[in-house]
Amino acid sequence: PPYESIVLRERLCGHCGRVSPSVLERVRTIRLVIPPNGDLEYAWGLEMSPKQWSRECHQAACAACGNKDECRQRTTTLRPAQFICVQVVRLAYDSSRQRVVRNSSAVRIPRQLHFDATQTCELRAAAIHVGESNARGHLMAFRALSNKRPRLENGLGAALSLTHPNSTLTAQQQGPSPALAWFWINDATVTKASLQELDAASSAVCMLFYELSDQASSSRIMRHL
Repeated sequence: PPYESIVLRERLCGHCGRVSPSVLERVRTIRLVIPPNGDLEYAWGLEMSPKQWSRECHQAACAACGNKDECRQRTTTLRPAQFICVQVVRLAYDSSRQRVVRNSSAVRIPRQLHFDATQTCELRAAAIHVGESNARGHLMAFRALSNKRPRLENGLGAALSLTHPNSTLTAQQQGPSPALAWFWINDATVTKASLQELDAASSAVCMLFYELSDQASSSRIMRHL
């Protein structure tokens, strides 16, 4: 599927130093825990770094010593998906209040994410959730579309009005790529928007969607097996 990546997981036991056998996994959603500084690019590096043992893991006991409390992981992406779905983890268990609470911290949204030096994905959409829990609230979205498309229609053949009433940004200020235009989608309402407006709503971002900018060769996976 175009939204499924194949990754290689390796785990390092912090107790005996043994590296577990590599495991191939199919990944459809990459979950990023919000770091204290709110930098999601940093969180991406912890989760998807192919070069260093970075993220702590507690899923399995070490085959050599049985320890499962001290484990670190590194991930190598063998075949990235064409479309990458990133979940910004907003809910976490608060031990002091003994319940799950929402993390409404603002985050820094990367315009690009890197699997390695040759594979880059670019931001194309974001989902915004306003509400106290996953079960309640309202979903909205930011979406990038090509400026080459002649117009958007409402399904009845009529062109939609895409002027943003509060935007004073010029076309040059709306993003790094002049080939893309950003839109704010709220139910049936579609208005022109900007990356700056997405940044202003970052405390409510729950999902980010990226597109691979350089398609990986299908032979790449074979070089790692």
